[in-house]
Amino acid sequence: MLRKIVIKIGATVLCAVTVLTIMTAGKAEEVKAEENVMTYEYGDDGIVDGSLELKTDAVAGKNYTVTIVFTGTEEGKTTLNIGYDRVTDDQIVPNVNGGSDRSGLLGETVKAGEEQKRSFNVAAIEDGITFKFNGKGKIVSITLKELTVNTENHKTTIYTIGDSLVQTYTDKYAPQTGWGQMLQEYFNSDTVQCVNHAIGGRSTGNFIRQGRFNEVLTKLCPGDYVFIQFGHNDATVGNEDRYVSVEDYKKNLADHYIKAIEQRGATAVLVTLANRNDYNAKTGVFNVSFSNYVTAMREVAAETDTKLIDLNAKTVEKFTELNKEYGVGITEAIIYNHAIAGAYAGDYVAGVADNTHLQKYGAYLVAGMVAEGVKELELPVISDGCVIPVPPTKVPDAPTGIETRKYLGSISRIKWKAVEGADFYKVYVADVREGVIDGEYELAGYTTVCDFAYDDAALKHDYAYKVVAINAAGESEESEVFIFESEIETTKKKVNNMTVASEESGIDIAKVLPIVGIAVAVIAVIGVVVAVVVMKKKK
Repeated sequence: MLRKIVIKIGATVLCAVTVLTIMTAGKAEEVKAEENVMTYEYGDDGIVDGSLELKTDAVAGKNYTVTIVFTGTEEGKTTLNIGYDRVTDDQIVPNVNGGSDRSGLLGETVKAGEEQKRSFNVAAIEDGITFKFNGKGKIVSITLKELTVNTENHKTTIYTIGDSLVQTYTDKYAPQTGWGQMLQEYFNSDTVQCVNHAIGGRSTGNFIRQGRFNEVLTKLCPGDYVFIQFGHNDATVGNEDRYVSVEDYKKNLADHYIKAIEQRGATAVLVTLANRNDYNAKTGVFNVSFSNYVTAMREVAAETDTKLIDLNAKTVEKFTELNKEYGVGITEAIIYNHAIAGAYAGDYVAGVADNTHLQKYGAYLVAGMVAEGVKELELPVISDGCVIPVPPTKVPDAPTGIETRKYLGSISRIKWKAVEGADFYKVYVADVREGVIDGEYELAGYTTVCDFAYDDAALKHDYAYKVVAINAAGESEESEVFIFESEIETTKKKVNNMTVASEESGIDIAKVLPIVGIAVAVIAVIGVVVAVVVMKKKK
């Protein structure tokens, strides 16, 4: 049976209103058409009992504000789910208006006689947007109104999309930082703005299914750019939501991302994935992470004549150089998401050793590599707006203000005042025996924060420390020697003949011990009671 459809199709500029005669179900109907609007009205053909697909006459490359009116078919409440094209996930994130209390359009509660309306923006990539409904209810109408972007006073925008290595983080997650978060540092904000839509756990697959790419497409203006880094999550074979085969990865990039971006007059820039902290422990040479996905993106760029920034090659080269210059382990200290306990508040207060994600300095360097790629490609507008900072010509001053930092679990730990212009610090250590430095100073490690715990420290042992500040111009002079004394009564206190950390550790053992004592007493009483009960049973 033909479904009854009323279509209001946008008129030309010469004719604001047109009268259409449409044949539906064998009967003619006259309808006035509103400019740039298409409305589809459904009678009984809009009933959803299981699943239903309804296709519209949307034009590829155009964006639309969609309004769906729906209701229930039963007196009792039923559930209706709404999706469109490849946007089908339960984490769907279209721009929904009209009373929905969720981010998406799944699990709408409907009841006969009560009409509801949802409006959201959809980017058409193919001719005809297909809306998919499942559950139980009735679709009354679907209206598509062409959405135009306002280009007046528009500033050229770089949209970054991708995964957790690109994402923007709040201070709660410090030191974890995404390179997309730092990208604006390399562009003149008067002419170029960077907008980061990347989010952790996303692949070329679920970024589409959740409506996240759709959200970017509906905002694009001609002349904008979309930088695309995916691969880390596409490669997670054991995760059905994230995994995308190499073959489908290439199809997603070519047939969906690049195509949709170019339809809207913007430029797609493929960015191979930033490498993980994976290297040969002897040589310091980095191993390429997920090389098949890196190769696949390079192939797509060549096959589609799409701009490519080979960030993977840049990170592998740069981080290998760091290992060779400063020694194996430097990348853990200054590039990747590593921190000792207490260096940061928030989620990583207990410390972190994460070889996938970046810390702030690492993210800044990686963003600089992306900016370098922009310059190399000579991309219109944004290449001129790209500002690569001039390396400093002056080395930092020597660190000062070194003192002991007491933190529960740290045996030998120091802190000092931040040095202006320093990117990171190098710490030297030597043994101290009976107040005298014993032997040569050795490199203890590196840090981007003014807080360092010596991993190889022994209990009740004194150490001498020297700290050096480092930037691109070189190394500062060494700080004055600081002697860490393991028994400093001014920063420790005695509790029941136990030497414990000061309150800076965040745990006051003086307050904890009485509680522990009470707990022990309670346990002892319980033990006596249990023993008495057992003895009575034996009798």
